Amino acid sequence: MDQALKRKLNFRILSLISAGLFLAHLDRINVGFAAPYMSEDLGLSPAVYGAGASLFFLGYILFELPSNYALHRMGAPRWLGRIMITWGIVACCMAFVEGEHSFYITRVILGAAEAGYVPGALYFLSHWYPAENRTSAVSGTIVAALCAGIFAGPLAGLLIPIDYLGLHGWQWMFLIEGIPPILLGIVFIIFLPRDPAQARWLTEKERSFLVDTITTQKQDLSSHMTRHGFSDIFRSPRVWIYGIMFFFLNLGLWSLVFWMPQLIKERFVGYSAFATSLLSTAPYVLGVTICLVVGRTADRTGDRRWHLFVLGTLAGTAALCSLYLNTPVASWALLSIGLACSYSFVTVAQPVPATAFRDGALAAGLAIFNSCGQVGGLVGPYMVGLIRQFTGSFTIAIALLASSLIIAGTLPMVFYWAFPRVGRGSEPAAVGAPQRAVA
Repeated sequence: MDQALKRKLNFRILSLISAGLFLAHLDRINVGFAAPYMSEDLGLSPAVYGAGASLFFLGYILFELPSNYALHRMGAPRWLGRIMITWGIVACCMAFVEGEHSFYITRVILGAAEAGYVPGALYFLSHWYPAENRTSAVSGTIVAALCAGIFAGPLAGLLIPIDYLGLHGWQWMFLIEGIPPILLGIVFIIFLPRDPAQARWLTEKERSFLVDTITTQKQDLSSHMTRHGFSDIFRSPRVWIYGIMFFFLNLGLWSLVFWMPQLIKERFVGYSAFATSLLSTAPYVLGVTICLVVGRTADRTGDRRWHLFVLGTLAGTAALCSLYLNTPVASWALLSIGLACSYSFVTVAQPVPATAFRDGALAAGLAIFNSCGQVGGLVGPYMVGLIRQFTGSFTIAIALLASSLIIAGTLPMVFYWAFPRVGRGSEPAAVGAPQRAVA
């Protein structure tokens, strides 16, 4: 794919998808910055907060597969736009929770509203980007999520001190951050084309190139693998191999995401809300750099297993080592490395399903991969909250989440060696193939 076409796709397609993921991540993680102040105002214990953070993933799991089936039937632009409008409304409602039960209910509904956006977006990108360019495209969406983390901290630091019209700062934060996805969802529905054949801003030559290339790659992939139907994917070893990997990854990743602001607040006692929020941006800034690098090297080399192994083990080891350093700065730096590498792991892992299934089963395959990961997100933050409440520290929790990240990084290598036929099937068939130019 030539650079002019790539720039068009990045501007017209990837930028909108990435903006959606930016807002999704912002509305998902802002509860971590609100937690210390919301817990104080509403009387929420660490276990209650951990449960509420985790319950987001319960709603996500329950509605993800139906959401992606609907996306395949109705078309990505309309369905992704509907998802964004719905979660924006629910995100605004987070400002009005009054206690434990309303907190739980709103988090479940928020997860249900957002369900399907990530796998739906990946499914949509697979209709626009050839396989050899897909990891770079996905890395762009992960960078957008990391940018949400960069902006979330300072924005929370500015909004939380506000006390206006009878609302606390954390309430204003939920309200202000819930409006943009509603507006962007309308843009998706009106302006986003369903596939390259409907894109009037492409030339005829560019349209033909994308349609022919992506169709040929899907046909070539189908000829080298079992013909998976919608129900057959549940019996595919590849689904469950990578599903387990995503489970352990998300257990560690989302535990760090939701508890990082409080980990930092505990280590830097006496710092203002704005200062601690700035410290929370470090892993996301570092993660942007790593994501861009590994996205390009994975596309160039065609290797995913070693990328996943290095990123997973480095993330877990860094988090584990943070327990043995008494200085707050060193501990914070290692936790930041752990969180940054965890996000970068997603950059390499997410394009795998798009190379594993034929188009009819792809939306469901992506949903199953993602749902397995969300179970890890459901377990992890709640586990951390319980351990924090009953032990009075984060030590055991960090050791467990670090171990889960190391397991996630090791699994692709173990399965490749134990099941060579299945393991080799997880490598993208088209990655590393010579890139075609627009004729």
